Amino acid sequence: MLHQALDAHFPTIQLLLVVTGLGGRTGYCYTLETLRYAKQKSLACAAVVAMPHSFDTPAQHTRAEVGLQQLREITPAVQILPCAEFGHLFLHKARDEAYPQAARWLAESCLGFLHPFAKLKFSNRPPAKSGRKDDPNQLTFIFSDQPRGIFTGGLPSNYYGQNFDLPTFQRLKIDIDDGK
Repeated sequence: MLHQALDAHFPTIQLLLVVTGLGGRTGYCYTLETLRYAKQKSLACAAVVAMPHSFDTPAQHTRAEVGLQQLREITPAVQILPCAEFGHLFLHKARDEAYPQAARWLAESCLGFLHPFAKLKFSNRPPAKSGRKDDPNQLTFIFSDQPRGIFTGGLPSNYYGQNFDLPTFQRLKIDIDDGK
């Protein structure tokens, strides 16, 4: 049924993005099958995946590693969400504080990854001024209405020593055709 839906919308779809958890019995095998089908149709495919927590069973970790390997055979455009780190950041916070921070964390984790597929045009906005001149594709994330408590050292681009300002496709040297 999902394959039929893809076929029906195929001319208008530019990217098949899946968000899934690996390691559990969450049906990621169906996700892999759908991605394989889309890849056969030469459709750009990407995935945002959550790996098991450290306290999950070894069997879940094994299934997750196998699933991740299979996923990367289909597409190199895979964004892994560091959910183990994510979980303990919000353990003792109220929902009103944790949810906006979680949304911000998810957005910052995935913005650079999805940037090549987004065609954003704001006709009523003046062009943004960037202080960085070295790379025109460099992304800067601004979430001024949210506190910065989820980041180490107060730097929004520094998650545990790894710089996520560089989009994933650039860090992993993945060439993505933007269709131009």
